[in-house]
Amino acid sequence: MKTTLAAAICAVLLCGACQTAGTVTKPALIQSATTYHKNLQSNEWVEEVSLVYTYENGYPVSIERTEQGFTTPSITTLEYTFENGKPVSMIQKSDDNSLVWNVEYNNGRRYFETATATEEDHATYNSSRYAYANDDDYFTLLVHANHMESEGTEDIMEEVDSVQVTVENGLLAKTVNTGMYANWGSGEEKEWMRFNGTYTAEYEHGIVKRLSTIYRAGPDDPETTFTVKTENGQIKEVLRTVQYGDADPQEEVKVIFEYTDIETDLPRYCQMINAHVMGPASTYYYYNWY
Repeated sequence: MKTTLAAAICAVLLCGACQTAGTVTKPALIQSATTYHKNLQSNEWVEEVSLVYTYENGYPVSIERTEQGFTTPSITTLEYTFENGKPVSMIQKSDDNSLVWNVEYNNGRRYFETATATEEDHATYNSSRYAYANDDDYFTLLVHANHMESEGTEDIMEEVDSVQVTVENGLLAKTVNTGMYANWGSGEEKEWMRFNGTYTAEYEHGIVKRLSTIYRAGPDDPETTFTVKTENGQIKEVLRTVQYGDADPQEEVKVIFEYTDIETDLPRYCQMINAHVMGPASTYYYYNWY
């Protein structure tokens, strides 16, 4: 972790109030995040999904999700157990109870979680375990498994993500994900294989700025960059742009944020923004902000 002398002095004098993500000076929990995709034919932005949050004790207890083409939103509910102001466990349920997450925390950080999804013809069970080699907010090892049962057969996926994490002033600067996985079904032999690619995310002031993937086989992914727009000391919009080879860059996705008046610390704020720009669980990293 790198800390400049000026940042250290400022942290001492102002109790960390000087810490900013670019021009972010008022980190707060979001009220809503709305994602749009660019229609390449009309060149217009089309709303894709909107998430609206309700909080208690600084943690979301309800997430209302509205997707394009659906008139009725889905509601996810979350129930926590706290000790000394930090969560120790959480149960997250979809509105029809078809998906249930159970999360355990250690020192306020996600430590172990399971998810069970049930449908008419099959059931899926997931588990994830996190390790924090640097003893900070960011995991460096993730072990997860997926079991799907259907009509007496079982398909299993196990994966180990080993992540090199670079942190500057308490915020993500770079994550590099490599690892191994094994996929097998009933009657098949389990075989571990290395990831085909190395997945690198670079950050600016804790917010994802550039993605790059290098594959051992097959073409690499296009250049992907992000542009941040701030307003009144908060991030108002993040724009995702892709570039294929020498072609002109294309605007692909943008996320618009609205905020509550609930203050939060900057590392958690950046994790929250990244989770909505990248998705909470991506090949590059998992951005756990609750």
